[in-house]
Amino acid sequence: MGKVSLIGRSLAVEGQVFTYTGPAPQCGECKLNTICQSLTVGKRYRVLKKRDREHDCPIHDQDRVVAVEVEELPLEISIPDRKALESAVVTIEDKGCDRRWCENNRICRIEYVPKGTKIFLISVHEQLRCPKGLKLRRVIAEIRK
Repeated sequence: MGKVSLIGRSLAVEGQVFTYTGPAPQCGECKLNTICQSLTVGKRYRVLKKRDREHDCPIHDQDRVVAVEVEELPLEISIPDRKALESAVVTIEDKGCDRRWCENNRICRIEYVPKGTKIFLISVHEQLRCPKGLKLRRVIAEIRK
């Protein structure tokens, strides 16, 4: 069994992958706050199982959240080619790119991982085409404390 949390109805689909970006300001006073906020900011999760239980929530899609079981996944991000060495621990220096139309925006724009965060590179993958001319690689990584 994975970790149990509550997510918006539109995300509550088995196999759906999402990144937990933290609580909204309205979450502090909610009685279900501890269940929703049981995930770690900046980490990716996959929905393993959707449960039948739904709850009211004013900030989510259709004002409802659904109980789900999730598993934690490693980060998928881009880093400079010169730092892309498997098993290396690197520090996030930049929080992203302003080119929202770019095909790599999803892995380059990592606003939910603070600058200065240390990550462990699990695997290094292909070089990315960057419209700014940067030499970047796609990597799978995990946050290190």
